[in-house]
Amino acid sequence: MTSRSAGKRYAAALFESVSKKGEAQRTARDLAAVDTLMAGSAELRRVLAAASVPPAKKQAIVSAVLKAAGDVSPDVVRAVQLLAEYGRIELLADLSEAFGEKVRAAEGIVPAEVVTAAPLSDGQRAALQGAIARASG
Repeated sequence: MTSRSAGKRYAAALFESVSKKGEAQRTARDLAAVDTLMAGSAELRRVLAAASVPPAKKQAIVSAVLKAAGDVSPDVVRAVQLLAEYGRIELLADLSEAFGEKVRAAEGIVPAEVVTAAPLSDGQRAALQGAIARASG
């Protein structure tokens, strides 16, 4: 199983749990913030990926990092600790990305990319956004 598909499985389980509580948006924000925090430290990533570090120690490190990060939802704390416990912390980025996709899909948000031959002015950009909003509802 690829890390992307494993991340999707974790995201699906987490989404099912938090969407019932109306916490999907907060969970998506918290996951993205924690992923950015973890990705920002090469030393932290190295320690959490090391097979020589016992899972209990990894969980303690993750707990300390999340506590220092501030107001992280309990669901995200549990999910990240679960990844650490099972030695799957490298799935955090895939989990965060897949979870964000699930939230956007549930809200009916479809990603789109506009390519132009020349940069758009602010007025053109606003007009294009308005036209897309009217067309898509």
